[in-house]
Amino acid sequence: MRAVIREFSKSVAVLYGRCQLTYNNCMIPNAEAIVADSAKRFFPGLSKDEALASLLLERAQRNLIKYQSQARQYETKYQLPFEEFRQLIVEGDPGEEQEQDYFDWELAVTGIEDMKLELDRLSELLEQWVIA
Repeated sequence: MRAVIREFSKSVAVLYGRCQLTYNNCMIPNAEAIVADSAKRFFPGLSKDEALASLLLERAQRNLIKYQSQARQYETKYQLPFEEFRQLIVEGDPGEEQEQDYFDWELAVTGIEDMKLELDRLSELLEQWVIA
């Protein structure tokens, strides 16, 4: 009976374009069809490219918030803006913790700059699609 059900499921999946191939009698779904279907449900009226750009924009926003939060933690810890802290590190003899904090803080500051650029690029792209 299982074999009959499995064969029927394969036939239905192939009929509806949901199966790409089988491996060890297991169906491997067509990833492109699943992504397209999900994009239509989550982003009605948008193309796959527009949906992807929207998701990337959301990810960039989350990353920006994460990096800003990290930078604020170091500003609070050292009661200095990053540039002044950098000067202290470069001119002084930092301890191991300060040195690690410097690298992590610099990563956060660089991440903020990168995410702002990415947000600008993606926002501009999405605006062009809305206008078109």
